[in-house]
Amino acid sequence: MIDINHLTDNTKIVLANTAAISVSLSSIEVGLRIVSLVSAIVYTLYKLYKEYKNDRKQQTKGRTNPPRR
Repeated sequence: MIDINHLTDNTKIVLANTAAISVSLSSIEVGLRIVSLVSAIVYTLYKLYKEYKNDRKQQTKGRTNPPRR
């Protein structure tokens, strides 16, 4: 089953990276290109970290602790 939230997050990441690449291919000032590329990379890393934390939380939620002796 496809998770629609995961799909929209991936779409946002692809759009941010595509925008960064299109800005870098046009004749815009170098500073704007750098800002655009850095913001796309930071956004991608943030989304990956958020997904990693969510996966870790789900893994620990499903784990049962053994009884103490």
